[in-house]
Amino acid sequence: MPAGLISKRLAATSWLLMAWGLLWLTGCASVATEPGRYGVAEGAGDPATTPYEKLDQEVVGQLLELRRRMDQPLASEEQIRNFTGADADVYRLGPGDEFSLLVRGREDVSVPLVTVSPDGLVSLPRIGLVKIQGMSIPEATDYVRKALEPYYEAPEVTLLMRSFKNNKILMLGQVSNPGIIHIPTSATLLEAIAMAGGVVKDTQGNSPPINRCIIGRGKDRVIWIDLRDLIENGNLALNARLQNGDVVLIPQGQASVAYVLGEVRNQGTLLLRAPMTVLDAVTQSGGLTKDADVTRIYLVRAEGEAGLVERIDLANLVERADLRKNYTLREGDLVFVAERGISNFNYYLSRLLPTISVMNLANP
Repeated sequence: MPAGLISKRLAATSWLLMAWGLLWLTGCASVATEPGRYGVAEGAGDPATTPYEKLDQEVVGQLLELRRRMDQPLASEEQIRNFTGADADVYRLGPGDEFSLLVRGREDVSVPLVTVSPDGLVSLPRIGLVKIQGMSIPEATDYVRKALEPYYEAPEVTLLMRSFKNNKILMLGQVSNPGIIHIPTSATLLEAIAMAGGVVKDTQGNSPPINRCIIGRGKDRVIWIDLRDLIENGNLALNARLQNGDVVLIPQGQASVAYVLGEVRNQGTLLLRAPMTVLDAVTQSGGLTKDADVTRIYLVRAEGEAGLVERIDLANLVERADLRKNYTLREGDLVFVAERGISNFNYYLSRLLPTISVMNLANP
């Protein structure tokens, strides 16, 4: 049967994927097979020769490089200092902030309570609308003073903060109170964890093992922190200072993770809380896109210097119930779904964004 026809049939019966996934999860099928190895030296007893299909070495190299790029090394002390930035302690005004505007001897322009609107604007006497979002308190004070100089001689302006609501940190994962926390200026990682109620405890009152956490900033900045070294060894050089809008994730239970990329609806990271197969991973990633090549699903495993790549025909697996290649995933495995008509995967190497991992760990 032509691959294109197989792809259409599979796309039209996506429910079948879900059904097989549920059967596998409930234990109706059990296959204890191991993938073949590729990229190792050939020789007597080399599992890359038989009984497995030998893959094109360029494809193997590209997929192994793709898998290696998924690894997120823990940040060094110098990287954390650079990540923090020089103005981490400077508070920037924004939506929800409240302050009093005091002009000495000028009650007509003094305002007891000013609230920054959701679009970052405030309305001030004599001055009108001002885009105050992003200004520090000294900058806002200086701006108001200069704006009042045409009306008053040497106005003495004081901006007195009443409520800090703009600086928000999103705490996710293994904390007692996940969600948004408000910080007055900036906060360190340990302070943010404490404000979120600390690391969650089990029913016996014990904290689970915590090895690392992730801090995401903006659209393309992510660092991994060695939380064990920070907490157990007191290495405060790892206590990164957070900024407004940062996302902190302590992965749930520090579970193992696997990656799904390529022609699936939701690329990213999956938590391996329970045994998960290749079919499970594809299903939990939203299924295949219309451009997926169902005959070229690759399991890529970082294993020593050579690594491992196994090609899986998903159409054969699903339609014929041949579950011998529905392998159980391990920590760090990559499931890659190729696109029809594309044999070179180099362009994916430049498309990998750390935020994919963050968002999918936060919302597995």
